[in-house]
Amino acid sequence: MDSDKKESAKSFCSKLSTRIIEVYFVLMKDRAMPIAYALVLIVVMAVQTIGHLVYKDIGFSSEDSTYSAIYTAVQVPRIYPIVEKYYGTTAYWVLQYFYFSLIIAYIMQFIYIAYSIKKGKFCIEFPISLLRTLSTLFYWVLITPVTEHFTSVFRCISNYHAVDLRLHCWHGIHIFHCTLSSLGLLLLALAATLVALFYNESRCNSPDGLARLDMNVEVPVLLYRMLLAVLTVALGSSEYNWVLVGIDCVGSFVFTVGYLKCHFFYHKAVSCCYGICVMSYCWFSINAALVRISSDYDHTGLTLFFGVLIIIPLILNIRDRFVRSILLNPHHSQIPSEYHLDFYVKQVLDIANKRTRTEQDDTFLLGFVVDHNSRCTNPECPLNKKDDLYLPIDNSFLKFEERKCNDRVLVLHILKGIYESYAK
Repeated sequence: MDSDKKESAKSFCSKLSTRIIEVYFVLMKDRAMPIAYALVLIVVMAVQTIGHLVYKDIGFSSEDSTYSAIYTAVQVPRIYPIVEKYYGTTAYWVLQYFYFSLIIAYIMQFIYIAYSIKKGKFCIEFPISLLRTLSTLFYWVLITPVTEHFTSVFRCISNYHAVDLRLHCWHGIHIFHCTLSSLGLLLLALAATLVALFYNESRCNSPDGLARLDMNVEVPVLLYRMLLAVLTVALGSSEYNWVLVGIDCVGSFVFTVGYLKCHFFYHKAVSCCYGICVMSYCWFSINAALVRISSDYDHTGLTLFFGVLIIIPLILNIRDRFVRSILLNPHHSQIPSEYHLDFYVKQVLDIANKRTRTEQDDTFLLGFVVDHNSRCTNPECPLNKKDDLYLPIDNSFLKFEERKCNDRVLVLHILKGIYESYAK
């Protein structure tokens, strides 16, 4: 009996994982997020993460007008502090039910698409587009405000709810709200974890704005953001908020070092935006720690503002130097890791796919092809074969004497050989 139960459990888990992979494969198939949309998502996520650091209980000067402007701006994407301060208890409870309904809608939509794929009757694009949009919003935008809101339901002051002062804690309706919030947090963690595991584009030739290295960092980042949201509600206004500041300092340092090592995203604008946000988070964390440790630290909002202005050109310079160091590598075999190889291929593809190339681009492609020709010993390489090169794109042949160093198809053939030789 026990062996039968184990086999049935294994079979169920296998079928479930297959269904999940099938659904996210359908979602990923036509994913092509615009770069502008990707930039907005990254900025919103960063502002939400920085937002809990910029509050007056840490010790920042509330009389500084620049700081007050920063404080207001970073609280808006978090939603919960604004609702608590300006919109009252009715909006607070309505928002809780809205968040819970949104999570249920996501899960039901997921089940519907999985069932439709299984029956082979799925032919409507709208449910897929809706689930694709919800998946993006869940991971990048909603995880922090929803976690903060559900966690705040448990927050009580003198046996009364911290927001709804008429509600007696741990009695009647409050127990119902706590149960609903606990279930909402559980379902949110489930849905967000699925998105973090499966809804990511890692192909370097993808047009998706959020295409990045296949490093699987989404789950740790998700858990970190949820932990910060819970601790912000629990400790943000208490004497123990130094714990929160300490976690921010460690986390921001880890994220900054990770970005400087690999630069994650393929597209330059997205990668630079992410780097600026990460380093700004580190800058805000350092300032919060200094304010929390020393009352003599002369801090103003301009310190934060000008720090970010300095970070922007710094990240742009670091990114350019990183890409240049990869492109000017003497030979692809000396590329230190598969992550650098993906960046190398991405940059070469970007140059080869340009409609109008500069003289610098043509010079690079010339050096790229000549260098490969001088080192390559593979008899199947297009440069070593005198036969005509078949072009499947337009079902034609490229004659040997017509092969130019800046020819896109020739560059793609060489890149394919580089991938194959690197995989050996």
